[in-house]
Amino acid sequence: MTTGGALFTVTTLVAAANEILEFGGFSPVNPSASNTWSATSTRVYEDAYSIVCVAVYETWADLSSRWTEDQSNLVGLISEHFGRNDAKAWDGYLVLLTPSVVPTHERLRAISIQRNTLHLRKLFAGGDELRSIKDVRRVLLPLLPLEDDYEDEELPNVLGTLPTILSKHGVDKEAAHVAIAAFREQRSIIADVHDLMTKRKGSLS
Repeated sequence: MTTGGALFTVTTLVAAANEILEFGGFSPVNPSASNTWSATSTRVYEDAYSIVCVAVYETWADLSSRWTEDQSNLVGLISEHFGRNDAKAWDGYLVLLTPSVVPTHERLRAISIQRNTLHLRKLFAGGDELRSIKDVRRVLLPLLPLEDDYEDEELPNVLGTLPTILSKHGVDKEAAHVAIAAFREQRSIIADVHDLMTKRKGSLS
């Protein structure tokens, strides 16, 4: 069942998040063996750096009343398996989704939940923001590898025009091209720009 004309159901929203996260390098985790996990319909994932719990609720009312339970579950799971010095202990995410539309009078509460960084970082979206698979991916974007952004050709096109835009504001156009090339190929931007400036000095001496 959906509300507010939403295109997703709970099931399809879970499936979409699962596909995006697994494609982004996350592996599903079965938390049921944990001594701290209470039974919920959430999905848990991990990669080399993060632990993610995806909680999809039928309605906004369900989400607003139950999200703290899922937060407690994930905090307990992380504490059980990782020490305080482990990087994953500090990089947990709670993804809160619902296909229903958040009522206007509840929007401030939705914002406050999303901005609540106590224990875990929160990613949130309601049905009015989830109209396609791209919208689900947008919500999950902070969790995905940087290179995954390049599936959509819009970013490379924007980067291609950036040197011209920057040059109008006094930025060296060639240096901008070098920096963008380094960014795309995941090299050190500072090192590549430094090499360019060194070559220029050498040609002037």
